Amino acid sequence: MAVALASTHRAATGKLFALQLLRAVAATGVVISHVRYDFLHHFGRADALPGFVNVGAAGVDLFFVISGFVMVYSSESLFGRDRAATIFLARRVARIVPLYWLMTVAMIAYVAVRGFAASDASPAHAALSFLFIPYPRPSGEMSPVYGVGWTLNYEMFFYAVFALCLAARREITVARVAIALAVLALAGWLLPGLPGALAYWADPIVLEFVLGMLLALAYRSGVRLPLWAAAPLLIAAVALILVYTDAGTALLPRWLGFGLPAALAVAA
Repeated sequence: MAVALASTHRAATGKLFALQLLRAVAATGVVISHVRYDFLHHFGRADALPGFVNVGAAGVDLFFVISGFVMVYSSESLFGRDRAATIFLARRVARIVPLYWLMTVAMIAYVAVRGFAASDASPAHAALSFLFIPYPRPSGEMSPVYGVGWTLNYEMFFYAVFALCLAARREITVARVAIALAVLALAGWLLPGLPGALAYWADPIVLEFVLGMLLALAYRSGVRLPLWAAAPLLIAAVALILVYTDAGTALLPRWLGFGLPAALAVAA
């Protein structure tokens, strides 16, 4: 029934209602992860919740896979079109930048009152946070002044690469973006001395966008999984995330341990 409702909603609005539900799941996971890490850790009670709650961190990876899917799915009218990159970036900026800048301004005001040194920040670090350019804090941590915005440093980079490749048809665009991100991730692995921002963007986590794009490419090409496969895929995704959280972090990189299960969930 849920699948039927989702299909009806998609036909009426062009949106995939099931992905909106999955976004809600991802957001809930991230909130739980932050509660555990920030609140309980602050009070010295990091062990107060069972270890499986750390699976909430996989919400970020789920967001990245969904983002890769949505960028391809929602850009159908832009592929190969004149000024496609400008239109695409304008939409992304309008959707993300105003609220993020507002939160960044609020955080900078707090930092200014508290003191840059006490807040592990610097004027240059704060300024570059507005441009989504990774820059180290005085402590060396690569995160913006509004710390939870670290994911947007990846998202906006992905959008920029995607926009640069939009001049071609759908399949060519996806191939170009996938190759660019794969080469970047490979460079990050082979060349550990890459400069700050480039090293940050070369994290293999960017390959999760590729997983989402490939799913969207298959979907737009007419590929459909049988309805009976949805539940097993979701169960497998949750199981793999639990296993990775419990015992696999030392064996597999994050983009495989969390990214592949996230891709299974999106496929479902």
